[in-house]
Amino acid sequence: LPMRAEQARLLAPQAAARHLRPGKVLMMGSALWNRPELLKEGTEFLKGALFCDLSPTAMETFAARYREAWGQEPNLPLAMLTHDSVAALAQGMREQRRGGVEWRRQLIRPGGFQGAAGPFTFQNDGRSRRECPLLQVREEGIAPLGP
Repeated sequence: LPMRAEQARLLAPQAAARHLRPGKVLMMGSALWNRPELLKEGTEFLKGALFCDLSPTAMETFAARYREAWGQEPNLPLAMLTHDSVAALAQGMREQRRGGVEWRRQLIRPGGFQGAAGPFTFQNDGRSRRECPLLQVREEGIAPLGP
């Protein structure tokens, strides 16, 4: 369900009324679900649903450093992803000055880059790839699915 947390919370009871109940159908969402609004009334119909997001620890660490540097709250996760993009470009420029490989090969290198949100790589087709924890909506709230 590619929608905000508030929308998912409202849609889930309607889906259940049409026999799309937790246990029968696995609801899946996006990082837009990782908000307190998801856990208001109607959440019982989202129990077991899965979504992924950037690491909460990484986001908290980045937010603290951002506040210290800029004196304001970051727009997460956009600020983290922007930081990672600029860091990858800066690293590529440093490599170029040292006589490194051409840009495309630099960006798709197997080791990738270390970003604020964790390691990431660029694929041959230009898409980026990073590992994000899989989260689940549970009785007690949102929790990592497992190790």
